[in-house]
Amino acid sequence: MRKKVILFFDNFDPFTNNHLHIANTALKEVNGDVLKLSPNKNYPAKRLSPFKDRLNMVELGFKPSKQIKLGDFHLDFKDKQRLKEYLSDICNNSNLYVLINLSTLEIIYRDLENLEINFLVYLEDNQSFNAMDYPRTKVISKIDCLEKDIQMGDYTHLSKKVRDYIIATGLYLKKQIRPYMSPKRYKHTLSVLKTALPMAKNSKVSKNDIRVACLLHDIAKEYDKVRTRQIMEKYYPQHLGESERIHHQYVGEYIAKKRFKITNGDILRSIKYHTSGTSDMSPLAKILYSSDKIEPLRDFDSTFFIKECIKDIEKGFILVLEDNLKYIIRKSVNIVNEDTRLAMEQYLKGEDIYEQIIEKYCQNN
Repeated sequence: MRKKVILFFDNFDPFTNNHLHIANTALKEVNGDVLKLSPNKNYPAKRLSPFKDRLNMVELGFKPSKQIKLGDFHLDFKDKQRLKEYLSDICNNSNLYVLINLSTLEIIYRDLENLEINFLVYLEDNQSFNAMDYPRTKVISKIDCLEKDIQMGDYTHLSKKVRDYIIATGLYLKKQIRPYMSPKRYKHTLSVLKTALPMAKNSKVSKNDIRVACLLHDIAKEYDKVRTRQIMEKYYPQHLGESERIHHQYVGEYIAKKRFKITNGDILRSIKYHTSGTSDMSPLAKILYSSDKIEPLRDFDSTFFIKECIKDIEKGFILVLEDNLKYIIRKSVNIVNEDTRLAMEQYLKGEDIYEQIIEKYCQNN
């Protein structure tokens, strides 16, 4: 007796509980023997998350069983001939069902309609389906959670493992932070990230941690002033007397925790002190502090500092800290706070920079 094989092709960007429900529905609908989950390699006119991340999310989102397995073939829309050959081989020994969404059916159906394939389709976002256009095709389900909503932070339909993976990798953060930022602030944020990532190798800091910290470091920079004040009064009252120019680092930590569900203490502390600096800064905190100050969109040539930080973040950070504080002395910027003093005492030993800052600021105010 020929086995009933179901190939489930989707972007899985991300893999959701709804996908798992659709898979089980398909198995029941045709009394299938095995279903294989296969993330697409690419998709026409659509920029997907990296294939490796999407594959990882599929692996995290289901438990392999006799019926549901991870597929070993992945749909490449740039090579439909290979898809046709692969499916033809399966048809020789099995009853084949291809499980896809309606948009994918519309793209590949004509290339495959001469094969002995049955199509199982699920609809999204109020799509309508005309069975007359697609013989041997059956609608088995509808999906009401949209990919774009999940990517913007609605994790209701995700397993805990997939949700935690998305948060830890910052997979969709570039999309999620845009509503918080002006175009200029967003460009700065991406430039900070681009500057920081090469520092990962020699410092042995996780690129995922760098990505999350950099993308969220200025999340509160242009936040509502009234709400910023409320958060400061409730959660950071000890810092209210400090310059308002650094309040965003504290509120940024708060938003990272509450809105973006960040629980990594190193990331949160790095955001919290990315402007002022503090004592006992981790390599990640030093990378963020430095990259924020020396990213190429700043109005000076920072090539030397970037190279030094990539080479050795410990030494590079001290160079950046010293240069930044000398700049502050020249500009008479108010940075009077305990954490900056602690940073200078620890990392600029023997220097009198902090005293110079206080003296210069007092003279001009």
